Formats: sequence, structure tokens, C-alpha cells
Amino acid sequence: MSKMSKYEILGYGLLAGFVGTIIYAISASAALKDVSEKLDDSVKNLVKKQKIDIPEHLVEDAVNEAVEREASRKVESVTKEAARMVVNGFTEEINRLVNEEFERQKPEVSKMMKRRINAIDTSAIEKAIVKQAAADAKEKMDEELEEITDKYTEQLEAITNIYSTISDKIQSIGD
Repeated sequence: MSKMSKYEILGYGLLAGFVGTIIYAISASAALKDVSEKLDDSVKNLVKKQKIDIPEHLVEDAVNEAVEREASRKVESVTKEAARMVVNGFTEEINRLVNEEFERQKPEVSKMMKRRINAIDTSAIEKAIVKQAAADAKEKMDEELEEITDKYTEQLEAITNIYSTISDKIQSIGD
């Protein structure tokens, strides 16, 4: 067998230490569990054997406080439910009344609207439309005429420049 290096010895030593720690933890845990069970049994036996006297006024105070708390909660709950029911009742009644009134007034409003529509003077509307269309057409024609005039002026200036250049050439030839 070969000689072990110091690292191997260290590794085996650490391994043995870990195994020992685990074994110790398991045994300590078992011992603590036994102590815990014995302590629980002792406390249970003590509670069974001892009679604890609670003063009557403390019990009454606790009961009264619980009753007040529960009564307040119930009153609040019932109040909210009653308010919800009242609001729902009003909502339903208002919707019903509005629908009834709408149905009652519908024929009258329909007749009134027909009279107003029939009373509209369509010839006046037609005249206004024709007048506006004529104004729009005139404005468009003015814009187009201005564009044509601008183009004509530019072309006329170009022709004038050409004739002027030709005239200058002819005069220079004659001189």
C-alpha cells in the first residue's frame, strides 16, 4: 500500500468530522424530541389537574364586547343592504316613469317634428346653395384667370426679350 498524501489525510479527516457531526445532530434531535414530548405531557397533566378561576365580570365584559361588535356589524350590513335596495327601487321606478313618459310624449313630439320639417322653406335653402356655389365658382375662376394672366405675362416678357435680342443683333450687323 502506498503512503497517503497530506491532502488525502485532510480529506478523510474532514469526511469523518462531517459524519460525526451528522450522527451527533441526529442523536441530539432525538433527545430534544423526547424532552419536548415529556414537557408537553407535563403541561397537559398540569392543565388537567389545575382549575383556573376566571372572574365572572371578565367573562361578562368579553361576552358583552363580542355581542356589541357582532350587533354593530349586523346593523351596518343590514343598513347597507337596505340602502342598496332603496337605491335599486328608485332606479327601477325612475326608469319605468321615464319610459312611460317617453311613450306618452312620443306621438306628440313626432307630430311636432313633422310640422317643423314640412315648414322648412326648401326654396330658400336652394337659393342659398346656388348663391354659395356661384361664389365658389367665381372664386375658382378668378384664381385660374390670375394663373393664366401670370403665365401670359411671363411668356410675353420672354418674347419681348427675344425680339429685343434679335433687334440688337440686327442693329449690330448693320453698323
